[in-house]
Amino acid sequence: MLFTTHEAAAQAAQGVDQAVRLGDLGIALVATGETAYGEALLTQAATVILATPKSVGYTRGDAVKMLGGRVADAGCWSPAMTLLRKSTSKYEKQVIARPLARCYARAGDFAGALAVIAMGDFDPLHAAMAWTDLIAEAAGDERPYSNYG
Repeated sequence: MLFTTHEAAAQAAQGVDQAVRLGDLGIALVATGETAYGEALLTQAATVILATPKSVGYTRGDAVKMLGGRVADAGCWSPAMTLLRKSTSKYEKQVIARPLARCYARAGDFAGALAVIAMGDFDPLHAAMAWTDLIAEAAGDERPYSNYG
């Protein structure tokens, strides 16, 4: 009942607010084991946020980066990949690519991690640092470049 009320409020919201609310609900559902429904809400959130005009300004960009990072950290790769592929900002792509690449690497899919780093629009030095961090983390070592954006 409470979830239905929150979902109705999220669906009634507009633009960035709707995307953030749907994202929060989707992440909560995934965390409780309702993966399919949670991912459906996350995909809807990604669609809403990407359809929001860029004239909204920093609010849209910040929401894309926040949602992309949180969705990737939650292990919902498909909505995170949608945000990564369809984002046009270099900085949005980089913020989303970092946690998503870590998810792929933790799952042992280093080819997927490399593809995500390539899509993240990093310059060659930052791409090399990101790849080094992933390898170090997979080996159980501290990420040497985690403080370098």
